[in-house]
Parts: sequence; C-alpha cells; structure tokens
Amino acid sequence: MTECLYELLYMLPVCFITAFLSLPYLQGPKAEVWPVLTALFSLTIFVVIRHWKNRLKYIIPGIVAIAVTTVIFLQPSKERLEFLLRNAWVLQMFITGLGSFLAGWLVASNRLARRIFSAALGVLLILNLFLWKIDSKISVAFVLFLLLLFAADEIQHDWKKSGYADEKKHLVFIAPFLLAMGIAVFQIPAPAKPVDWSFVVRTARKVGSFVKENTIWLHTGEDYEAEIGFTDEGVFHGEISGKSKEVLQLKSDVGAEPAVYLGGKVMDTFDGREWSESYVAENNDRMIDTMELLCAVNSYDKEHSSDYIRRTNISLTYLDFYTRYCFAPMKAVPTEHGFGNIEWTQYGGDLIAKKMLGYKKNYLVSYYLENRENEKFKGLLEAPVETDEEKWDEASRGYATTFHVSYEEYLRYRENVYLAYLPETKVSADTEEYLSEILDGAETDYEKCSRLESMLSSMQYTKTPGILPEKVTNTEEFLDYFLFEKQEGYCFYFASAFVLMARNQGIPARMVQGYRVKPIGGKTVSIVSDSAHAWAEAYIKNVGWVVFDPTPGAPEYMYWTASDEKETEEAASPVGIDLPEKQENNPLTELPTEQPEKKKFNWKYIWIPVAAIALLLLIYLILDRLITKAKYEKLSVEEKFRSGCKKNIRILEYLGYRIEEGETMSEYGARISKKMDPENVAFISSYERYCYADSVPGEEELTLVDKNTGLLLSQLKNAKGRKYFLYYFRLMKYT
Repeated sequence: MTECLYELLYMLPVCFITAFLSLPYLQGPKAEVWPVLTALFSLTIFVVIRHWKNRLKYIIPGIVAIAVTTVIFLQPSKERLEFLLRNAWVLQMFITGLGSFLAGWLVASNRLARRIFSAALGVLLILNLFLWKIDSKISVAFVLFLLLLFAADEIQHDWKKSGYADEKKHLVFIAPFLLAMGIAVFQIPAPAKPVDWSFVVRTARKVGSFVKENTIWLHTGEDYEAEIGFTDEGVFHGEISGKSKEVLQLKSDVGAEPAVYLGGKVMDTFDGREWSESYVAENNDRMIDTMELLCAVNSYDKEHSSDYIRRTNISLTYLDFYTRYCFAPMKAVPTEHGFGNIEWTQYGGDLIAKKMLGYKKNYLVSYYLENRENEKFKGLLEAPVETDEEKWDEASRGYATTFHVSYEEYLRYRENVYLAYLPETKVSADTEEYLSEILDGAETDYEKCSRLESMLSSMQYTKTPGILPEKVTNTEEFLDYFLFEKQEGYCFYFASAFVLMARNQGIPARMVQGYRVKPIGGKTVSIVSDSAHAWAEAYIKNVGWVVFDPTPGAPEYMYWTASDEKETEEAASPVGIDLPEKQENNPLTELPTEQPEKKKFNWKYIWIPVAAIALLLLIYLILDRLITKAKYEKLSVEEKFRSGCKKNIRILEYLGYRIEEGETMSEYGARISKKMDPENVAFISSYERYCYADSVPGEEELTLVDKNTGLLLSQLKNAKGRKYFLYYFRLMKYT
C-alpha cells in the first residue's frame, strides 16, 4: 500500500497538470470535468494493473476495449466516423493518463529523474512568471506541490535519522501537510496581470536602439544578408540558403493586396553568366513611369478610373540592415526626390538615398495599386490609347503632385527606355521555334508577356540548381541550357529567362531585385531576408512598366470588382420571379400525418458485449491455468511441497482458521484438529519439520500434502457453496 501511495504522490499531480494544460487544445465537451475524469480513469487502470495482486487485473484492458467498441457500434454506421472524430479527446486524455503513469513511475523510482523533473518544473514556473503562458491556476498549484515534495525528498535523503527511517512512508505521511500548503496557494487570489518586467525590456531596447541609431556612420559599405533575390551582384549561385534575419518592417493601408513588390536594384545588361547595370544616369524615370500610367487610365476610361487604379500608402522601417537603397513599389506617387525626410537620387532604375539608411530609419510611400487581375485593366494593357501632348498635359493637371514633367521630357524618357532596356537579343534556332509555338496567335505585347510568364511558372522551383556549366557564355546558350536542359532554378533564373525572351520579341524588359511581401492591412509585417526576391518588368508602350513574376507559385496580382461588374451582379439577382400561390390547408384532403416509427431496443447491444467479456474471461482462465500448470510441473519435489503447504494453509484461512499471533505450527495444527478430522491437516507436522528442522520432503510427504488438499477443498466447497469457484480461482497460483 505504501508503494502505491508513494507513486500516486507523483502520478496524480502530473496527471492534473497535463490534463488542465491540454484543455484549451481539446475539441471536447464544454465541461472541463469530463476530460479530467477520463485522464484520471486511464491513470487508475494502469495503477490497478501495477499494484492489484489478483491476476484478474490483466483482463481489465480487454474489458475496457470491449466497452469502447460497443459504444462505437451503437452509433449508426454513417455516423461512426464523425462520432470518433468528435470524441477524439477521449483518446487524448487516455494517453495523458498513460503518460502521467509512466512519468510518475519513472520519477518515483529514480532519484536522477526526480531531480531533472524538478528542475524542469522550476524553469516552467520562471517562464510562466515572465511570459504568463499558463492560464490554469490549478496546474500551477500542483507544480508547487510537486516542488515541495521534491524538496522534502531531497532533505530527508541525506538526513541521518534514528528509529523510523523509511523514506517512502515518511513522504506519504507528510504529503497531507504539503497538499494543504498547495491548497492554500490555490486559494490565494491571483493578480489580474503578470509581474510587469517591461521596464527592464524597454530600458534594454532603448539602450540598444540608441547605440544602433547613432552608429550608422560606422557602416560605410552596403549590408546585404540574403542571396535569394536582393544582393549587390547579379551572379547565379549553384545553391542558395535562406536567412530569417529581420531587415525591414512594412505597414500597409490595404490588407487585401496579395503581394507588394518592393523594387530595390534594377539591372539591364546580361552576358550569359552575370547581370550588371549599364544605365546609371541620373534621371526621374520612376516618377515619369507613374505619370504615364495615370495618363493611360485617364485617356482610356477617365470616368471609371477607380476601376483601374487606387491610391494607397505603405510605410517602411529599416531594422538591423544598412544600405543606401530605397525600396518602393511600382507606380509611386511623383515627388521631388524624397520620401518624407529621406532624400534620394535616381540612378538608372535605382533609388539611392543620399545618406546611409539603417536602424529606425523610416519613410512613407504613396503609390497606385493596379487592378491587374480584372479584365478591364487587362483591356487597358492590351489596347492602350496613344499618348499625345494634350492627353499628357490633361493628366498632369488632373493629379495633384509635387512633380511636373513636360511632354517633351516624357518622349525622351520613352526613347531612352528602348535604348537602355531593349538591346539586341539573339536566340538559337531551337529557342526561336519554341517561342513561335508558345506565342502563336499572340498579337499584343501584354499577351506575349503573359504567355511567357505562364510557361516559365509551370517549371520546377529549386534552391539547388547547381552552378552554370562552363559552356554557357552568352544569352543564347543560357536560354538553351535553361529551357531545354535544366528547366528548374530559383527566382533569378526565371526572371532572367523572361527578360531575354521578352527582349527577343521586341519588348523592353529588365531584371529587378527587391522584396516580395504579403501585407496585412493596418498591421506591421516583418520583412526577413528570406523575403528577398527577383522578378521581371516589361515596358508596355503608353502604359509603363508592368511587373511580371515568372517564378513558379509566385504570381499574385491585385483584383477588385469594377463598377460595371457590380451592376451585372445586381441584375443577375432573382428579382420579380412569380411564386406559386400559397394554398390553404384543407382538412378533408389533407393526408394523415405519419407517426414516427418507434425504435425497438436491440438486445444484441447488451448480450454481445456480455458474451465477449465472458469469452475473454474464459480464454484468460484457460490460458492462466495452462501456464500455471506448466510452471508447476517444472518445479522440484521440495518446491511442490512448499507450494502445496501454502495452498492448504490458504484454504484453512478461507475456512476461518487463521494462524494467530505467536502461535507455532504444532499449536495451530492442534487447534484445528479439535474442530475437524486431524487427518485433514496431517501435512502441518511435515511442514513444521521442513521449516524448523531442515527436513527435506520426499514423494511421501508430497503425496500427503496433495491428499490433504483434496480433503480441504471438499470442505471449502461445502462451506462456501456457489462462491467456491472464486476461492478456487485464487488458489490456482499454487498449482
């Protein structure tokens, strides 16, 4: 009993702690008591199996399995799966009970395990103090109880005691007092909020922030952390590895935007193995590009401009990342060389800050969202209106900006786009034939670009494409290698192939590196190095630069419902449909209501489980009898004699003749002989000689014991009647 209680001191608290901590994650009943009781029931089963001396304990798991199976089959066949899923918490709690049993058993039997477990509980309480993660107050109380128990165990371990020295009994006896202390802790009202350590965190952050903000001047060079997408070089890597370092933070006004492409570096020249930037002249290209889009929308469908573009804002904050690149989405609102307090100059396609950007530097960017997935916007890209001076000036006056550019400057800009981003790009005969098949029937630049994007995005993405073969030395060889041999890579490969094929079709295109981010409206999103990305931009005449992302799985463009689509949806609604007239109920013609058929109870749900349990019990008894019999046959004569004597003494106890305290075997035999035939207990004298005179029993003594067993069993049967079988089963272990 002491052993059982000692183990329960550890098992029960562990069971309560794990059960209550699991409750928030269970899809179980609303009442918390049922999951906890299930866990305790599971624990009880395993404790009984471990400590109950009766061998019937081994059929308990079988009985539980039969009961569970019966409950499952009581459900209609179509609903059984749903029933199992709905009650999966029972299995979870049953496993919790088993885990608590095993953990308590290990801790109770091994001092090292107790020390490790107590250290883990201490760490859990410390983390809870700072993070306030444990919502269950009762779990904390049981944790404290276990820590008190561990402390008491450690104190008495090295405590030299005189007299009573049983450590396990000592802990069992003092456990009620430790439990009372745990209950007292549980009753103490908890504060509504955890201990406020935020002042320590704030102080540390302020110190760190001050140091970072005031040491930007130490970073004289660029600081690029990721190889995926944004770097200061345009080489192909054989293998790339992502990094999760936070570099920027983004906050967007629009939460429905699938992805924001923050352009950083633009490259225009490719030699077959590496990208570089040849166009580095100072310009206003980014702002003119936005003006070109505004003019295109104004000329195409001025009245419904909001169906094509919408203005929104994002704010960017630099973290532990030092660079002079300003990251901004396409179609930024024209400004005079700056985003807020960040001044920049555009060189080629890059926005370069005049001062190093780093920790806590931030700026706001206003830009225009494009309704790319809407058919109306696709119509604009397919057939834009030619921009003349009148339309340009009208569009310029229609949008309040701090940036102004003349029509002549716009024409020079457009001419420069073709010079800088449409170099002669030759392809092999195989690639030319392949492109002819893909682009067959494509009439516009946008349709051609869309087909190229779709074709490339159907290939395989990998971070380990391997290094470029030495045979690749120019653009033709790169395309042949990628399209017909490799057909896999990461974003840099796909964007490169797109730019080269678009240029071959007479469409200005360029490589862009930056970050691709999924915003959450009104919330701050961290941009990590892994978000770095590379994509392509193609120039659609009279519309401007358009993002194309051919990387597999990447393209996600904006969509919202246009005004005429809303009208169509309203027109399609079922308005004005005539419904049949409602007829009055006529009691003469009304059909009699069918009475629901009463379900008869199926008695098989009772007798089948009962029969299964009975069969299980019978099989168990037969196997137990055969195993015991086999073990008995292997015993020596002496062992059989000793076992038989113990069996006979147990029968005498069942008959009411227990050995009294201080009574010798001869006195015991004499007392019994007065109440029953002395021949029935003749074995006692032989057993006494065996125990106290070292007499070795032989076949004659064994025969006498067996004869007495038969006589005593006859008396037991007469005395107990129908209960005889239960007593007989208990005696089987001696045979």
